[in-house]
Amino acid sequence: MTTQKTEAVKNTYDDKTINAPGIFARCSHRKRMDNALRHISKRLDFGKVLDFGCGSGVLISRLNEMKADCAIGYEPFSKARHRENLPIYSDYADILNNAPYPTITILEVLEHIGWNDMPNVFAKLEELLTPGGLVIVSVPIEIGPAVFAKHFNRLKHGKGKQFGKGGQMGVHDNFVELISAALFGAVGYRDPLKGGHTNFDFRHLIKFARSRDWQVKILGYSPIPLIGWYGNSQVFFTMER
Repeated sequence: MTTQKTEAVKNTYDDKTINAPGIFARCSHRKRMDNALRHISKRLDFGKVLDFGCGSGVLISRLNEMKADCAIGYEPFSKARHRENLPIYSDYADILNNAPYPTITILEVLEHIGWNDMPNVFAKLEELLTPGGLVIVSVPIEIGPAVFAKHFNRLKHGKGKQFGKGGQMGVHDNFVELISAALFGAVGYRDPLKGGHTNFDFRHLIKFARSRDWQVKILGYSPIPLIGWYGNSQVFFTMER
């Protein structure tokens, strides 16, 4: 099993997330990282953590600072790295060879997966997880009032026209669609791959997970935990079987 020891090349992924120019996006992603570390730190004594779809490896870097060699990542697409020599693998076979894992994290990934491809991703999670293990999930909340802030933040930072066909570049098709999602939490089952996060509904994802016999438990909402999903921009939950 050979780790890809890539250099910390210019990291456009981090520039769009934890180092984003917009304060809303930057604070949101940093809060997500803090929440993730808080939840995952309770699992470090159970064995190796696999971060599925780890991006540049920020989470892996932070976890391995907390406890040496406790986490590895799987990232089949992005080559950018938060720093050099992170244990990140692009070949699924390498990850499978080291399975099973008692804890898998999949953070800000599933909203990018089309519904036709979702069964394949879940099958991989089921194949990789230790029996009785835990998957920790975070996804954005693209319904409720936070959608207004997200929509205009994307426009401000050049992610498409005000409205775009098929949710182009992460913005809504039209004003009615925006209002429907933001005020009433009403969205369709559009394939997320066709529109970034637009029209992604985490409730559909939870329903799908339960249809595959996963037990789902909400860990919390961010940034205002006390008010539930309406008004928040992110949700954390666990899945176990």
